[in-house]
Amino acid sequence: MLFDFNYLMEIVSNLRRIKDNLLLIPEEKFDILSKDALSVSFVYLLGLLILSVPFGILVSFFSDSPLEALMSLPFSYLILIPVLYIGFGINHLFLKIVGGKAGFSETAATIIHGETLFLIISSIPCINFLAGLVALANIVIGAKRVHKISLIRSIIAIIVIPLILLVILFAFAILFFAMILGSTISSMGPGNFYY
Repeated sequence: MLFDFNYLMEIVSNLRRIKDNLLLIPEEKFDILSKDALSVSFVYLLGLLILSVPFGILVSFFSDSPLEALMSLPFSYLILIPVLYIGFGINHLFLKIVGGKAGFSETAATIIHGETLFLIISSIPCINFLAGLVALANIVIGAKRVHKISLIRSIIAIIVIPLILLVILFAFAILFFAMILGSTISSMGPGNFYY
C-alpha cells in the first residue's frame, strides 16, 4: 500500500496532543502516560522539534550571520536530542532520591509533555523565558502525579536539587579559575610586569 492511513492518523493525534499541551496542563492528563511511553514520547518530541524549526529559521535571519545560524540548525537538533535524554535521566535520578515511584519512560514522557510550549518556541528571545516557567510548572505538577509524591518533594527534585548543584558547580568553577589566575600571576614574579 502506497499510503498508510494509520500513520496519518497518528500524526493528527500527535498534533492534537501538542495543541492540548501548549499551556498549563491539568494534573489528571499526566495519568495517561503509560509504561511504553518512551517510544510514543520520542515521536511526540520529534514532532515538537519539527514544529520549532520555523521559529528557529525566523530567529536565525535576525542574527549577525543568518546563513551560519541557518546552517547550524540541523546540527543543533542532532545534539539536542541526546542532551535532552541525559537531562531526563538526571531528573529521574533526582525524583528517585525524593521517593519517586515511576520508571524512566514515565519521567521522560512527563518532561516532554510538560515542555511542549517551550520546545516549540525556545528560539524566540524573551518569550522563551515565560514558556520555560510554564514548562517548569507543568513538569513539577506532572512529576508529582506520575511519581506519586507530594508537591514539596516534586519541587525539591525538579528545582531545588538542580539549583544547589548549579551553585556548587559555579563555586568550583570560580575557585578553579582563581587558582589558575593566581598561579599565572605568581609565576610572573614581581619584576616581570610591564606597564
